[in-house]
Amino acid sequence: MTGSLSALVAARLAPLRIITAAWPLDDWLPCIQITAHPTAEGQQVTVVCWHTSRARAEDAASAIFRLLNGWDPPGPWHRVTARVAGTWQPAGFDRAWATVTAETRWEGLDAPMDE
Repeated sequence: MTGSLSALVAARLAPLRIITAAWPLDDWLPCIQITAHPTAEGQQVTVVCWHTSRARAEDAASAIFRLLNGWDPPGPWHRVTARVAGTWQPAGFDRAWATVTAETRWEGLDAPMDE
């Protein structure tokens, strides 16, 4: 696959405001954070959708899910699958988050085989 999956996901979600963990959220809602982790099969990216309410965070995560699920980044036989992993809004806070997890996996005749 060309480039990192997190960079490809960030490009796919380009108009959205992307922040790092070091940034305060107060003036940035709604926004997203993107983190990447290697897996045995490829890469995993987690997108955290920050918003002003749990319902809005869930709506944002659902929209991001639709943008990422089944999307093919450049590269032979790779496919991205996504799922909404959960939401949370702490009591007394005016912000909530929902997460979308995207993973690459091999498909097709050249896919690695488990032995």
